[in-house]
Amino acid sequence: MYQYATSVPDSIALQPEWLEGLKRAKLKRIEYSCGGGCMAETIGEKVRIMAELQDAGGVIIGSIHIPFGRGWEFADPDESKRKPASDKTAAFIRACAPLKCKNFTLHGCLEPVPWDNPERAEWIKAFRKTLSELVPVAKEQGISINVEDLPRSCLGNTAEELAAMVDGFPLEQVGVCFDVNHFCGHPEKLVDGIKLLAPRIRTFHISDYDGIDECHWYPGLGVIDWAGIMEAVKQLPNDVLLMFEVFGFLNAPKWQNRSIAPDVIMKSFERNVFFMENAAEIQKRIGELKID
Repeated sequence: MYQYATSVPDSIALQPEWLEGLKRAKLKRIEYSCGGGCMAETIGEKVRIMAELQDAGGVIIGSIHIPFGRGWEFADPDESKRKPASDKTAAFIRACAPLKCKNFTLHGCLEPVPWDNPERAEWIKAFRKTLSELVPVAKEQGISINVEDLPRSCLGNTAEELAAMVDGFPLEQVGVCFDVNHFCGHPEKLVDGIKLLAPRIRTFHISDYDGIDECHWYPGLGVIDWAGIMEAVKQLPNDVLLMFEVFGFLNAPKWQNRSIAPDVIMKSFERNVFFMENAAEIQKRIGELKID
């Protein structure tokens, strides 16, 4: 079975208009996406507000995005950078316990990562060390840490490399967040990637792109074969969450210096669900369309 969600950045989630917009939205599941500044010692009030919103039926928190960026070097061979990031993540996960969320998304590394095999192998080794430290925390909290495939030179930029990064870890504690935007230059490999990683896939980041580099467009605006993606999703052995990660795309023209109302954005996600559910028919009809 699969369900839909929207990825809501921490930077806007707690704004009053967004709290009200989320309450009114038809699509209740969200990924609470935390930026690099979200620390265990400072996130308490945010967690309290989101927990209250969830308890009141305003949202269902289906996933939490672990902070990433500078200061969160999970795969750096330099232990003075890697170990603090691992420790901060363990504390962050525990601080989020009141949200009762079972899925946590993890970016494996910063970039650039060296391409040459010996040095890249050291980065993968360092990342696996971080995972080994986080697995006991995941078991303690009853969660799955879902490692995301990443673009360009990052670790996990192919399904095969991501599979090697998580190989051997317990399925209950280590899964995959499959981002369909991140196979840069190779959108044709997405379905095969889903099949390869199928036993570990818990969540998806859903958006479209031009096939070259991540764009995070709405589904249908780029080159992804959504009919193929949805067919592969329906074959997965696990329950999965399809999370629209397209914030920042639906904006008013810059010269207007205004924001789009949350209700309009949330309505657009309902249309995204319709597109995904009918992708095969929509793509077929577009392909058959004749324009004079």
